[in-house]
Amino acid sequence: MLQQNQKYFWLLLGLSALLLFPGLGKTPLWIYDEVRNAECAREMYQRNDWIVPTFNGGLRTLKPPLHYYFMFGGFKIFGFTEWGARFFSAVSGVLTIFITYFFVKKYSSQRQAFITSLVLLTSTHFLFEFRMSVPDPYLIFLNTASIFTAYLFFKEKKKYWLWLCAITMGLGTLAKGPVAIALAGAAIFIWLIWEKRVKEIFSWKILVAGIIMLVVAVPWYILVDKETNGEWTKGFFLQHNLGRFSEPMEGHGE
Repeated sequence: MLQQNQKYFWLLLGLSALLLFPGLGKTPLWIYDEVRNAECAREMYQRNDWIVPTFNGGLRTLKPPLHYYFMFGGFKIFGFTEWGARFFSAVSGVLTIFITYFFVKKYSSQRQAFITSLVLLTSTHFLFEFRMSVPDPYLIFLNTASIFTAYLFFKEKKKYWLWLCAITMGLGTLAKGPVAIALAGAAIFIWLIWEKRVKEIFSWKILVAGIIMLVVAVPWYILVDKETNGEWTKGFFLQHNLGRFSEPMEGHGE
């Protein structure tokens, strides 16, 4: 049985590596978002600035900084290259596959966990997103982790799952803003309605989780607001969040 377990694990790891990593540096940064994200990360990295995103020296209010931070790590390892910009996006893809595998395995069977993860891994849009220097890979991984850990908390009543949910939701907010809370929160809330367990959210544990989430997410927003005299806050929340409800920007919506 142990050998069978290892076979599924290593097969999934090998397929993930084969589909997500080869050729990351073969194609140039070509789409609008990739180019600007990578250049913004490069400028911040060279200034050793972890607070204010810039593009060509001007303030960039499009997204929070988490994907820039991961690109810092990629640049440190691989230099200012396509590999450096995209590497940790692919790592996020591998992590998403494996938390999905272990979650499904826990509540179903190893075979179903493998099939579920394989279907996800071979989905065209999954491979497309997790091979680009954009914030979405980090948001997807963190939202997936938030939903899974929330489910584990409500099933097992172990507080550490809730704290982990709060941390990943807070980090998701640093990846792409309040949409991280909206997406994961909506999924969790709808499931609680379906299970007729909505009243369980009215507890001190949920309040503490909310505080943890804010402690993770809010400090950077305060710092960038202070450093830019409120310009980043206005640009991000008013233009790039509320504004996208009325019209697309950069060729797409939120």
